[in-house]
Amino acid sequence: LVHNYVRTIHTNCALFEHITPVIALVVPPSDLEYNPSFPYWGLLSDRAMITRKLNDMLKLFASRYAIPVIDTYAPFALRDGSIIPSLTDGTVHINKRFHSMAWRQFLNALQ
Repeated sequence: LVHNYVRTIHTNCALFEHITPVIALVVPPSDLEYNPSFPYWGLLSDRAMITRKLNDMLKLFASRYAIPVIDTYAPFALRDGSIIPSLTDGTVHINKRFHSMAWRQFLNALQ
């Protein structure tokens, strides 16, 4: 999954000359609301572990290819790896009030 993601980034960089790729990490998982259109499988603890592993791989590839990373995981995660409920929109998304945290990281990554 991560390899294909990074390969797609490289393909886009080759197709579009003046872009700067940035990788945003996967946000922590949630059990706040079940959405049958976008179901989740497994225990929250399992999904938190998978999310951490996925983000570790994304950071590794980003480092290897000098792609800036926006950490949309750590600022929003509890110790168990799940999302901090008070920072969400009530489901699995970060509340718009907290988008500025990621936006600042994005702007810093471009410098």
